[in-house]
Amino acid sequence: MKIQKNWYYISFKGKDASKFLQGQIPVNLDTLQVGSSTYSCVTFHTGKVIATFRLVKVNENSLFMLVYGKTNADRLLAHFKKYAIFSDVAIELVSNCEIYLATLSDYELGYKELNDNIALVNTTGNTAFFIAEQNTTPETLRELLSNNEVELLSEEQFFTLTTLNGFVYNLKDEYVDKFLPQALGIDHIEEAISYRKGCYQGQEGIARAKFRGVNSQTHVTFKVTNESKIELQHIEVTLMAKLDNGSLKSSGYILGIYQQDENTWLVDTVLSSKLLPEETNYCLEVNETKSTFDLTPIKIYHSSDVTP
Repeated sequence: MKIQKNWYYISFKGKDASKFLQGQIPVNLDTLQVGSSTYSCVTFHTGKVIATFRLVKVNENSLFMLVYGKTNADRLLAHFKKYAIFSDVAIELVSNCEIYLATLSDYELGYKELNDNIALVNTTGNTAFFIAEQNTTPETLRELLSNNEVELLSEEQFFTLTTLNGFVYNLKDEYVDKFLPQALGIDHIEEAISYRKGCYQGQEGIARAKFRGVNSQTHVTFKVTNESKIELQHIEVTLMAKLDNGSLKSSGYILGIYQQDENTWLVDTVLSSKLLPEETNYCLEVNETKSTFDLTPIKIYHSSDVTP
């Protein structure tokens, strides 16, 4: 199993580490327990999402983020450093480690140091991250958890599992500053957003979206049966709404397409809240051939379902 080169580790260390992040992200660091982790995001002052990540609280003075994509990691590093000049916190993109993706059975959630060189972050949705010093082998990881079933995952397998559970770790560059967190369903997951904490960057926009209905978009995950075996994730397709008159209209945004099994793909999307699949049918149209594949919704992340 190959090391996941597209995952990056950003550390925050110093006596102001928790206090600094408390003013930057929608997670409530005062209630997030030491040794635990949560999915979340960082936003511009408007509340629009810059990137998503997995945040781990080692202790009050040491936290880190796991971020997908070098561009996202560099963007977050520059963003946080810009605001940290008056805080006692060292922010670093750590390069001397390797990250493996896995699924574990019957293992407690949270952060645990397995030995001096390897740490585990086990998360909801049956997915986990191993963070190891360079030149660690998969066999070593399995030996450390000999009493638990460990399956190391490819990137595609990992994103299939996380998509099924609502996570959007790989937000595309063109979608930066495009969506409020609620449009990505972020407030549905773990401790990603606290509507009760104090001030932080983007709070007003996020609160307005929740309490005044400003957000007009909804995160929806579909599945599609594709017996033709066309690799939908590798060709150009367009998300289409089926109108009452029988015509198709380009509508919404595709966050990602992942193959779940031999004949089934997941299609992760953001749709207009006025054209949700309770009343509107959707399909994928192949740009080159104009052939279509009908989509079946498997999860709609209504913001109204989240209790503040």
